[in-house]
Amino acid sequence: MSFILFPFKKSGIIKFNSITKGVKKIMARESMVTRTIKGTNVKALCVSISAQSTVNKDFTLSGTYSDEKSLLKALTKSVQDDDLKVVSIISSTPFETLYGMTENDFIKSAKVLPPRKVQE
Repeated sequence: MSFILFPFKKSGIIKFNSITKGVKKIMARESMVTRTIKGTNVKALCVSISAQSTVNKDFTLSGTYSDEKSLLKALTKSVQDDDLKVVSIISSTPFETLYGMTENDFIKSAKVLPPRKVQE
């Protein structure tokens, strides 16, 4: 089986298959912006003041934590309010996920930052 590849209008490549005598257009890959995020899924025992009961709730925190004390402190800081109080950690599971989006989507939804200062 032989294939002949040649450019097609900057948007893709035409692939010619000599066996089927067919022509198929192959689209070029879009540029992606990717980021691997490390985080922690946490199940915590919480007290609901308004319902006057305890509830087990699931949370997702950015970053990984070395011990339960630092995890409880970060969870308390990020989710605790007047109605919900975090009491203790039931379980935690670290995770690592690759996220991505096309460059066009990134430009549409990203926040523009000032230029980075060059170190001398």
